[in-house]
Amino acid sequence: RVGGLFAVIRDAATASEEVSDLWERIGAEFYANQLAIAQSLENKQALRSDRTAAQAADILWSINHPDYFELMTAGRGWTVEEYERWLNSLLREQLLG
Repeated sequence: RVGGLFAVIRDAATASEEVSDLWERIGAEFYANQLAIAQSLENKQALRSDRTAAQAADILWSINHPDYFELMTAGRGWTVEEYERWLNSLLREQLLG
């Protein structure tokens, strides 16, 4: 739900080195968080056998990104509940064994 704020920071990053550094840090921390989730699934042997933790992190990073939430809710009119149900189903299918 911070997608709108992220969009402002991302857009401002083109005009300011400081904001650009902030945007890069936000992106790196977001990916690191997704990787930690994927590694936790792998450690618990809950990850699909045909997925590596790195692949799972990439999947999480892309479809769990605030931009994606904004696209589907603000852009396409999905409710938060519809988005959450869809995301839950997709992540289970793509990540869990």
